[in-house]
Amino acid sequence: MTFSYLFENNIKLVLPEIFLACSIISILMFGCFTGFTKFYKYPIISLNTGYLLVLVLFFTSFLIVNNSLIFGTAFNGCFVVDWLAIISKVTVLISSIACLLISMDYINSYKINSFEYFIVVALSVFGQLILISSCDFVMAYIALEIQSFCFYLMASFKRDSAHSTEAGLKYFLLGSFSSTLLLFGLSLIYGGFGTTNFSNLSILLFEISDFSTLSYLGFTMVFVGLLFKLSAAPFHIWSPDVYEGSPFISTVFFAVVPKISVLVLLLRVFVILNETSEIWCFIFLFCSIFSVIIGAFVTLKQKRLKKLLAYSGINHIGYILLGLSFFTVDSISSVFLYMLVYMITGVCTWGVISMLNRVDTVSSTPTVGSLTGLVKINPLLAFIFSFCLFSLAGIPPLLGFYAKFGIFQVALNSGFVIIGSFIILTSVVSTFYYIRLIKSIYFENTSINWIFYKPISAHHAVVVCFSFFVVVLAFYNPLLLGLLSQKMALTLLF
Repeated sequence: MTFSYLFENNIKLVLPEIFLACSIISILMFGCFTGFTKFYKYPIISLNTGYLLVLVLFFTSFLIVNNSLIFGTAFNGCFVVDWLAIISKVTVLISSIACLLISMDYINSYKINSFEYFIVVALSVFGQLILISSCDFVMAYIALEIQSFCFYLMASFKRDSAHSTEAGLKYFLLGSFSSTLLLFGLSLIYGGFGTTNFSNLSILLFEISDFSTLSYLGFTMVFVGLLFKLSAAPFHIWSPDVYEGSPFISTVFFAVVPKISVLVLLLRVFVILNETSEIWCFIFLFCSIFSVIIGAFVTLKQKRLKKLLAYSGINHIGYILLGLSFFTVDSISSVFLYMLVYMITGVCTWGVISMLNRVDTVSSTPTVGSLTGLVKINPLLAFIFSFCLFSLAGIPPLLGFYAKFGIFQVALNSGFVIIGSFIILTSVVSTFYYIRLIKSIYFENTSINWIFYKPISAHHAVVVCFSFFVVVLAFYNPLLLGLLSQKMALTLLF
């Protein structure tokens, strides 16, 4: 037997990530040798690099789906592949492709000739794929930092803008603080148990009847660091300002893609706590209530769409943490269903907002007033946006209502009637700012001057229409999303 056969299964399990890493290096070399060559007269290659990255992400998802090994561990149990990892990775890749296609118009309109942006996006996707399959704290931390550093660069990529620089600096400082808490918690866990592998920790925690104080503190700091990455209140303070100051293409990516990878890691850590997990359920319940309150009431006075949807995302994270607080098969299944619905609807919503580029303005920051008169200029676009807003608000019988109903049903069935009823009433308050946007679209009087929007590209329209049809199809028959979320929950818990 040759030496390479010892690692054959490891290579098969990590083949999509290896392909993505090699492709990133190839695209980087293509950009360096082509974009800065006098022989080719320094061509503009940013859009070509973006389309190459879209093709690479598609092939990566194809490799993940068609991998012969659908379950296994590699590198001494540090890297795991199961149905939870497969479905989550495909979701991340598809949503990343959608965000990249949405961002092409922005790149073309603002004459951005920086192919390095797409390299940074590709590296962030690579970090998320590693993070989803991480079954060791060391690997998870490295993957999380790869993702985070890429996000810092994406937030401050518009170097000629003071708002973008401020957003990147704020994201870097607060993100570094949360990473410090996370790393310090990991050191306490390693000092208490002598291992960072999830499987070994699960066995040790099953045998140990009581926790030490340092172990409690270590896991608490780990959860605080991950809740910061999810922008859950009271660790949400970075999210609205970063969303507002970042370039629009980065904001779309922040809002749609990265949350599911952090959520998967959070759940994998939560599983290893066994019988002691009830202690940390109260932390999630507190963050859930706080996030729903912040997301419902602070959003009411927001005028800018990016900041409004940032607070709306905090509100949705509150619902996800509410389902996570009970940690049963039904609750975890409802959490994954809510996350999938939120990502699909988010792609459509942000895709429509990115189309609101007026010819007479140079500002890339849309406000509530940017929606005024949209129904008269593009009735189909106004209908799609309103449909998605009603779904995010949870208006029955749309897809968002199914997702919220599953969360509320789990809360009421678990005996938390008062908390569940309070969050239901708070969700009624949160529908106000969605209805306010629809009011601006349909009922606000337009000014005398005509409003002209920039033309919509074909791939941008395909992304918005396809995501809208997925929302409608899932509303008509949500069985597929329900089966996927149920499979993810069963893989995690059994």
